[in-house]
This record gives sequence, structure tokens and C-alpha cells, in this order.
Amino acid sequence: MKTLIIGGGAVGSTLAGYLARAGRDVTIADGWFQHVEAVRENGLRVQAVEGDFVTDVRAIHLDELVDYGTADLLLVAGKAFDTRMQALLAREHLHDGTVVMSSQNGMNDAVIGDIVGHDRMVACVVALAADLFEAGAVRRTSDATTGSIVIGHLEQGRDAVVTQRLLEHFEPLGGVRVVDDAWPERWGKLTLNSMSNALAGLTGLWSDRLWSEPMTLDVIIALGHETASVAAAAGIKTAPVLGRIPQDLLVAADSKSGAAWQEAAGIMLGISAERVGKKANRASLLQDVMKGRRTEVDYLNGWIVRKGAELGVPTPVHSMLIEALYPVQVGKIPYEMENARPIAERLGEWYA
Repeated sequence: MKTLIIGGGAVGSTLAGYLARAGRDVTIADGWFQHVEAVRENGLRVQAVEGDFVTDVRAIHLDELVDYGTADLLLVAGKAFDTRMQALLAREHLHDGTVVMSSQNGMNDAVIGDIVGHDRMVACVVALAADLFEAGAVRRTSDATTGSIVIGHLEQGRDAVVTQRLLEHFEPLGGVRVVDDAWPERWGKLTLNSMSNALAGLTGLWSDRLWSEPMTLDVIIALGHETASVAAAAGIKTAPVLGRIPQDLLVAADSKSGAAWQEAAGIMLGISAERVGKKANRASLLQDVMKGRRTEVDYLNGWIVRKGAELGVPTPVHSMLIEALYPVQVGKIPYEMENARPIAERLGEWYA
């Protein structure tokens, strides 16, 4: 299966590295000149929990796509704010049977489908954690034996043969699952991202501390409640956050003094404790802040605010978090935990 990945960032490079090591025909196309050149010269270095490896991956610059031809599988793996541009690039490399997947954060499948055709779309919900700070080297911080990606159709009645082929194709990643309906997984991932990513960028905390500090933990539960409530209003039964925090519990967590809030916080603390020293990672939005790059906050928390307004669900914590993050992402103030204090102090107004 000839595979083209548009976007060679942390996720795109991790997917490419495991596929290439297993002998799959995979190419990454990316706009970071130094990264493409480093992969060409030295191969792609993958740092992984189960052991580091170097593999030969074909890497091309975006302007070299003109000579690529068509792909059997095309993954849009770049940032959410570049989705339309990436989908337009993807459209030039399709044949009648090409499958297109989004391995991005956020709700981008519809945008891509409008350009390449919705009948081609299959969801790729990424569960693995990775970062990329050095050209030519990517680090996978989650264990390959745990979940990596979830594959599934976004419309009922689609061909299961397609998802089975994709399952076999991505098997080298480890922990690949196929589901009949991908929307619960897509919303579950969005819930986790909306709870953690922007808050990590605001505070600079890695996942283990972000999920255990009392101040940020309360903000996380409030964010989870708002996202879960928006999903419920949209008629979606989401997958549990991190496989353990069910949507119903988050919807019920409408008071800091309530049992549901305390239960959700307790689960989060337990997950955080398990990750100390082995599975802590930097959220992708924190990585962008550290690199001085534009973030995806408008496509994660911002998307929830817009959807909430459409459905009549209040999202005050998301709105305040977005506003607080803007001066951090443009470099006016540093990321630090104290940035979360004004949000935590206002929780009592909405979640007494």
C-alpha cells in the first residue's frame, strides 16, 4: 500500500518510522527543510520506550510533491490550521481507490472530505504520544503495546474490508484497533485534548504534573465537563477519556464539591501517578509554545466554544483558557503554572 503522509511532525514521523521499519512503502512530505534533509542524510531516528531505532524513510519537500504521483493511502498529519492547504495538496495525489485519513488533532475530517470526497475518508484517531524537537529525530513517549491509533468509518454502512486492510497496514505500530463507528473515539480524543493541551501550553507542565497539581486538576475537570456536555448535546456517546473516565461521569461533574467531580479527579490522579518517570509527555500544544509557533487552540478549545454556542451549552472555562493562552503563544508572557490561577479562582462562579 503506497502511503503518503503530508506533515512530517511528531505524529506523522512516528507513523512513518514504524511503517518504514516494517518494509511499508511510505513517504513523508513536510515543510521543515532541515527535518527533510536530516532524514534524507541519516535516516529517521526514532526514540521509543521499547528501544530506539533508525529507519530509511523517503522524505520530500512540499514542492517536490509535484513529482510524487498517486498514493493508495494518504494521511493528512499536519496542524489543524493547515488542514485546507494539506487537503488541496492531497487532492492532487488520488486515484479511484485512494483512502484518505486525518491523523490530526481536532475535527478536520469534514473539511478534508469536502475537498477530496467524503467517500474516501476513514478516521485515524491517534492515541500515541510523541514529540519532535530535533530535525531527523522523533520520540515516541507511549508504549507500543498500548493504544496507538483507532481506525474506523465516520458513516454507517461503509466497507469493513477497507478498515481491515488498514489494520493490517498499521499493525507495526502496535496497539491498533478498528471500530465500526469512529465518532465516539474522535470525540473522546477531542475531550482529552480540550482538557489538557491548551492548559499545558499555558502552564508549561508535562502530563504527570498537569494531571496532579490541585489547581490545574480542577481546571481539567471543568474543561472535561464542558466538552462532555457539548458532546452529549450533539447526541454523541464519547469513548472514555484515557480509557477510564466515562462521559457520563464528566457530564455529572458540575460541582467542585460533588461526588462526580471528586471521582473524576481521583481517576486522573491515579493515571498521573502511573506515568511518573515513564510515560510523562509534553502535550503537542506545549511543544508549539516552546517552539514559538502558532497553536491549535482555536481548533480544539475554540471549536468546543463554537459548538457549545450552537447547541446552547455554556463553556466559560474554555473561553477563559483561550483568552489566557493568547499572550503566552505570542510570547508576551512566559508559560508558567501561575497563569492558571485566575481560571482556577473563577471556577467557584460556575462550579461551586
